[in-house]
Amino acid sequence: MAIDAERLRRIRELFEGALPLDPESRRAFLDAECADAGLRAEVEAVLEADDGQNLGIEDLTPPMSQFRAGDTVGPYSIVERVGVGGIGEVYRARDSRLDKDVAIKVLTREFSADAERFARFRAEARTLAALNHPHIVAIHYAGEFEGSWFLVMEFVEGETLAGRLKRGPAPLRDALRMAAEIAEALEAAHEHEKRIVHRDLKPANVMIAENGVKVLDFGLSQPLREDRPADGNGTRASDRSTNSRRVEGTPPYMSPEQLRGQAPHRSSDVWAFGCVLYEMLAGRPAFNGSGADLLAEIMKGSPDWSLLPAETPEAIRRLLVRCLAKDRKSRLRDIGDARLEIEEALAELDRGPVAELPERTGASTTGSRRVPSRGAGLLALAASLVVVAAVIAMFRPAPSAPPSYRQISFRRGTIWRARFSPDNRTVLYSATWNGGPIETYSTRGDGASTRSEFSGADLLAVSSSDELAILRNPTYMWWFISSGTLASAPLGGGAPRELLDDVQEADWAPDGKSLAVTRFVGAGNRLEYPMGKMLYETSGYISSPRVSPGGDQVAFLDHRIQSDNRGWVAVVDRNGKKVDLSGEWGAVEGLAWSPKGDEIWFSANRAGESSAIYAVDLGGAERLVARAPGNWVLEDVARDGRALVAASPITATMRGLGPPESAERDLSWLDFAGLVDLSPDGSTYVFTHWGEGSGANYTTYLGRTDGSGAIRLGEGAGLALSSDGRWVLTLRLSDRKLVLLPTGPGEARTLEVPGIEEFGFRGAWFPDGERILFAGRAPGHAMRSYVAAISGAAPPRPVTPEGVTASGISPDGQMIVGFDPDGVAALYPLKGGTPQPIFSLDPYDRIVGWGEDGHTLHLARYGEGELQVARLDTFSGYRETIRRIHLADTAGITWPPEVLISPDGRNMVYQVTRTLSTLYMVEGLR
Repeated sequence: MAIDAERLRRIRELFEGALPLDPESRRAFLDAECADAGLRAEVEAVLEADDGQNLGIEDLTPPMSQFRAGDTVGPYSIVERVGVGGIGEVYRARDSRLDKDVAIKVLTREFSADAERFARFRAEARTLAALNHPHIVAIHYAGEFEGSWFLVMEFVEGETLAGRLKRGPAPLRDALRMAAEIAEALEAAHEHEKRIVHRDLKPANVMIAENGVKVLDFGLSQPLREDRPADGNGTRASDRSTNSRRVEGTPPYMSPEQLRGQAPHRSSDVWAFGCVLYEMLAGRPAFNGSGADLLAEIMKGSPDWSLLPAETPEAIRRLLVRCLAKDRKSRLRDIGDARLEIEEALAELDRGPVAELPERTGASTTGSRRVPSRGAGLLALAASLVVVAAVIAMFRPAPSAPPSYRQISFRRGTIWRARFSPDNRTVLYSATWNGGPIETYSTRGDGASTRSEFSGADLLAVSSSDELAILRNPTYMWWFISSGTLASAPLGGGAPRELLDDVQEADWAPDGKSLAVTRFVGAGNRLEYPMGKMLYETSGYISSPRVSPGGDQVAFLDHRIQSDNRGWVAVVDRNGKKVDLSGEWGAVEGLAWSPKGDEIWFSANRAGESSAIYAVDLGGAERLVARAPGNWVLEDVARDGRALVAASPITATMRGLGPPESAERDLSWLDFAGLVDLSPDGSTYVFTHWGEGSGANYTTYLGRTDGSGAIRLGEGAGLALSSDGRWVLTLRLSDRKLVLLPTGPGEARTLEVPGIEEFGFRGAWFPDGERILFAGRAPGHAMRSYVAAISGAAPPRPVTPEGVTASGISPDGQMIVGFDPDGVAALYPLKGGTPQPIFSLDPYDRIVGWGEDGHTLHLARYGEGELQVARLDTFSGYRETIRRIHLADTAGITWPPEVLISPDGRNMVYQVTRTLSTLYMVEGLR
């Protein structure tokens, strides 16, 4: 059937995801959309001739190619067109710089002007960039060429699974091996921080390569937004993004809920996976037919189980039944469980029918355990005695009733949050022990009978009805703040129910039915109570929200600068009236209502001294509750007056490295500092002292990487070292001023920056040494980046959109690296123009500097005890690891190590920060 390009475009528009649910709806759809009789006839012919594979669209005459063999797109030379999809074409091309084949997916010009299709294209680019997995196709670059947007992706040599299945079913072991790899890819997407669902898994979107399968085409993927609360109109947020007249996907692999137009859910991917696995084993689709017949099969029919090979393990048959359950509540919940079932089935096949299970012994079957030496035990005992001694001296006791202290955690790591249960007999807390994943634990209060409640979950709050609020799959942001999916779960067991994405903290109302939450929305951080009703928003961040005993107010800590824990104690009522109860504290962490509910207790310090526990009433009157040595965080206060307090000392070690063959040097200085900048030649570095004795403004130091010591430059938080090494740009917190500190003889200079009322902790110098880049906020606007001359001759000029802050400046002074509110990195041209997204970044990559050639970036990534530093070519997406540093002791590493690296990559300074916490129950505080 030959159809001209324009008619083909219309058919694609009509049937790319537009599938009516019954014959009557189908006729109504055609009547509404196919007024042209000729088009109506051709569309109906396509439907009648459809073989159940994507409505027959792939059998139509393809549109004319945008490129021909030999055409060039930047450094890429087109070899041939290899595919046509719903939003563009795919070409095989040769990268002349790296001398390797790549795949280029081009969004057609007519679709580039279509907002919906362009949004899908960008979604695929961002999705692929966010996923880094051996069984998911990798993206290298994205850009624009002569009016068309394109992606440069990994070229996978091989054939599609659809092509392979045209020759018949796959052998059992091959089918199970490929299915396990597909499940592993989907598992990585589902468990990613953005919780991505594919929505269009089918054999045509799976490539079979020499090193395993690759899942392709995330063009319909989107972050999961299941179970969001309804808005004021009773509409869920996820429903608003779904066109009520159109559904998207490929019909034979779409789940019943997809066909009904419901919001995407990971169980839809589980259904599609079951369809693909069945087809690999049976050699034909699980559901056949066209139009309404296909819909009826999916909605009410069942696959022909007799077509499965006789040797199919019973476990795999059961797995298929669970994957293809019509009701998603009865369907297999997690694709990771499917992977485990398949891997076990493969192991059983390899063992054979006579294989026996190994005899159980007293040894662990899950891994070896190290037995601590006697010396290590004595050291641990000594350390415990020191801490206990400090705790006993912690508070100044009242003569009549001295406080008592009971240690209830005994492992090495970090306490994140702790709460009393409603019965006041159980303590729940979340912690990362010995470098392991975060877990939520419960104990009866003596610490001896502790058990894990949830793995991979941070405790947020406990309701009056024993319902936990937890943060699933949290991603660390700064201090004790993470972002993840808010879920509720019954204390004592039960599956969590997910409520809301992108949440930092939460607290239950006294009735146990509603929650106060903090979360980022765009460039602002919001406090909502109940969920969906905003009471307060800031360009900084909010922490420790606690609902009052009467449920009419929420107390919280208001931090005006992102990533800095200085702040105010505040309260807001249900009408949004917010009151600052205290002045600014130098550091404030942890808050709870007093036992009587008439005060708010919090832990803080004024100017870098030891923390103490204070109280403030609703009239603003403050008093000291108890003083403590070191860094103590108030976690919770029970109605009977008992308190949970975490001793959380923070320490930092700094190391210097020269060329790869050189030895490390210890550059540690003071207790807790943060790296700021490194000179181009790698000889000097700047750091800020944040710890005890640092003062209200913190203190900036200049150190030498040869280990010869550090020089105190003056007050202020360091932002950047000038290219000539003569000045350090700092932020003085007491009056919110930018200050230049000289590294040699001279006087400090305060910069006048009119029109900026708040500054952030981002800054950089231009190569000319006459201009600076800084993050700031004008009245009534969100934080963004500005350029200003240090002479003050002209007002600052904004160079990024609101909500986008930048840091690194390219060596030629033309580009900066910025981050939008969603954390997506891009190169922003300082002369204006379209930002260029850096799609090649892994979610765990951090940009730590420019390479000397001006088109590469240095990246750092930390995971599983290893710090990796890599070089990324921003145009080709080529990545090269240049340093690997193994950290043997991972306990207490609460945030990724900081890294400074010289432009040539030969000199480096890195810092490891640890928080080693101990949880105590304190009685007798007043």
